[in-house]
Amino acid sequence: MTRTATLLACLGWLGLTGCGPIGWIYTEKTEPFVIDMNVTKVGSKMAELSSKEIHEPVTAAGIGIEWKSRAIGEAAKKHGITDVYFADIQTTSVFGGVFRMQTIQVYGD
Repeated sequence: MTRTATLLACLGWLGLTGCGPIGWIYTEKTEPFVIDMNVTKVGSKMAELSSKEIHEPVTAAGIGIEWKSRAIGEAAKKHGITDVYFADIQTTSVFGGVFRMQTIQVYGD
């Protein structure tokens, strides 16, 4: 391989692993959905809700599709949670937000 081909292969690998343009190709992060955590219990059960979005990135028309289920109470009830203590939100983004998925993880008893 030539030096140019090796350099391009390395840059491509960095881009695919998310180390290229910071988080543009693929990003996944989890953070608290609510930040008021004073004396918050953890709980023994967990329920998940998710939303997904696809946006057309080429024009400025803002065309997109979104489908979701974010009814925390319904998901908690479905998983037998009567007391919700806290929630985390996990966001996965591909190609700068062309596709984005958010999952809310609810914890309680």
